[in-house]
Amino acid sequence: MAGTGGQLYPEAFGEVIGPAYPDAGTLCGLAAQSGGQPPLLAAEPLYLRRPDAREPGPPKRVTP
Repeated sequence: MAGTGGQLYPEAFGEVIGPAYPDAGTLCGLAAQSGGQPPLLAAEPLYLRRPDAREPGPPKRVTP
């Protein structure tokens, strides 16, 4: 857990260890210790608003 989430929600993440914002070398070292395959969560999109694209409606009526 990197960032302040562990400190803000200890009941969700357990004991907080290490710096809140580790440098890249520390993160790479932790990944290497986990056997090269750290457990990952499934990628799921998070949509914050409705899409701009819409299905086209019926054609507009043209009058002469």
